[in-house]
Amino acid sequence: MQQTMINTNANARLIYLSSTILLNLTGLTQGTLFAFKRFIDSKTKAELIYDQNVWNEKPVSRIQSEE
Repeated sequence: MQQTMINTNANARLIYLSSTILLNLTGLTQGTLFAFKRFIDSKTKAELIYDQNVWNEKPVSRIQSEE
């Protein structure tokens, strides 16, 4: 009987810890996405177009250098 109570206690503690960790990770992810969205919103359209061009050039230049 006592062994069953210990197991139940351990299981409850494990479930509590894993759910707490999961919630913290979810909160961190949402916070990161929100910060990233604010960062994107703060950029001008010209900067975004420039970033996109630079981002698109990298794989192309790598392929050309291999030929």
